[in-house]
Amino acid sequence: MVNVAYTIATKLGSSGLGTVSKYAIKAIQEKDYLIKGICYNNISGIKNIITIPFNPFKPVSFISKKTYYPLKKSFFDFMASQILNNYDFNVLHTWLNQSLFTMNTAKKKGAKIILECGSTHPAFRTELLKQEYDEIGLTCYKINKNEIGRALKEIELADFILTPSEFARKTFIKKNVPENKVFVAPRGVNISRFFPVNNKEEPIKVIFAGHIGIRKGVHYLLEAWKSLKTEKPVELLLLGDVQDDFKSMLKRYFGLKNIKFIGFEREPWNYFNNGHIFVFPTLEEGSAKVIYEAMASGMAVITTENAGSIIENNKDGILIPVKNSDKIREKIELLIKNDDLRNYLSLNAINKVKTYTWRNYQNKLIDFYNNNIVI
Repeated sequence: MVNVAYTIATKLGSSGLGTVSKYAIKAIQEKDYLIKGICYNNISGIKNIITIPFNPFKPVSFISKKTYYPLKKSFFDFMASQILNNYDFNVLHTWLNQSLFTMNTAKKKGAKIILECGSTHPAFRTELLKQEYDEIGLTCYKINKNEIGRALKEIELADFILTPSEFARKTFIKKNVPENKVFVAPRGVNISRFFPVNNKEEPIKVIFAGHIGIRKGVHYLLEAWKSLKTEKPVELLLLGDVQDDFKSMLKRYFGLKNIKFIGFEREPWNYFNNGHIFVFPTLEEGSAKVIYEAMASGMAVITTENAGSIIENNKDGILIPVKNSDKIREKIELLIKNDDLRNYLSLNAINKVKTYTWRNYQNKLIDFYNNNIVI
């Protein structure tokens, strides 16, 4: 009998990992595997969930995110470990960077541990970003050695690691995690919200969505936009909050025309469904959900080889090397000029992403359980 305890240090049912964990718990619950779920808050409507009623570090949430979030997650981890002392379970399904205490509780009970990771291996990510900050002359990248140390211990303690893409999986293997310990469970998209609108109007809308910062490669997009040449009307829409360490870089691009900073948008489908081209020049991702959403919306996608995407180059999107503003400019200009190519990529993307639903994610997750956990 499989008895699962599931923990996630976020609001269950919210965006991001809150959405992923909602569908995961629903799938586990449908199989009658779930003993108890623990989260910070629950807006999903799912029952059998314990919420942590408070976060003692909230009064100091104004401090840097690199300091605040590890404190918040560590408190959640400690509370979850204490709660789970009172339950009998033989599987812990949890998330990276928030689980060391909870894992130790699971080990004492002899439980198997599934560690889900939303991004690449933490050492891979840290090395890549440190190099990027050094190359562009920013000194503000701070490495939280305690957080990385905890993450590496969690990876070592886990029996199984779930990643959202083959790219992410390979970064764990490159960092000497045994290949037979790391699995892929691709994410999904809500195609009832993200869908193409017929006869999209000019100007041609080029869209980026995500944190506006170094990790997402936005500086390479802005550099490309600076030298963009086109006779057609076009505008760049940037959806997302500007990261603190990126604000100084933005000054380099003041005066660029046809750019709109939209800010964080809770209903991005209002922009996606009317967009033409989606550019996501990220330096590293587990598997960015905005790419699934852009494909479902019928945009022609340009993204990097490090995005962990499901795109097949020149068939349902365009893949480019990381850190290459010339390639970004070249491909944007190509898609602006070539309506047939843009429509070809769009149609293929729509057809492909239809199979990447949240039900598909749930099926993949249960297949993993059946093949590796169920006896």
